[in-house]
Amino acid sequence: MDVTPDLVDQALLVKVTATRTGYQPGTAKSTRSPAVRPGTLAVQTQPSIVGTPRVGETLTLGEAAWSPAPSATTVQWLADGRPIDGATGSSLEITPELVDQRISVEQTATAPGYETSDLTTPATAKVKPGRIVVSEPYALRGATRVGRTLTVQPGVVAPADAEASYQWTRDGKPIAGATASSYTLTADDVGHQVDVAVGLARRG
Repeated sequence: MDVTPDLVDQALLVKVTATRTGYQPGTAKSTRSPAVRPGTLAVQTQPSIVGTPRVGETLTLGEAAWSPAPSATTVQWLADGRPIDGATGSSLEITPELVDQRISVEQTATAPGYETSDLTTPATAKVKPGRIVVSEPYALRGATRVGRTLTVQPGVVAPADAEASYQWTRDGKPIAGATASSYTLTADDVGHQVDVAVGLARRG
């Protein structure tokens, strides 16, 4: 007989009855077996993490496989071995607070009559800070005459919410107090080259 999940924790015995014409039936019973133990979900494929551990990137779970197939599975992403709140899906967006932490995933499988199977991926390398990418450069607009205002024309940046800071320079030397996105040229600038350095920053 097949030992099915509904028999877990029960002891089994077999009863045999023999018959023959002209004879009383004869019956024999086996001794009781130990209690039926839960089955084991055999691991066919270990879970894995796909992607780069860097702020702004997304990691994806390469899911495990078991035999027989489980009736339910759950996922929990971990940072340095600790659960990440709400991170129970098949992917994880790397956020700034995860910098310098190693990411892993625990995947759990359950099935009636089988022991729970818990698998954890190897941890990634430490999460690196994200990169601010400028796909179109910043530029200056305005006429280069005393009394006219030069204005920074923003470029195209990702992530778009990176915060810009400015420092205007004259012949490469910072102009005191000139830290806005625009600058009005003065007599001191005549005959000199005026530039602006744009700094971009974002947490993580």
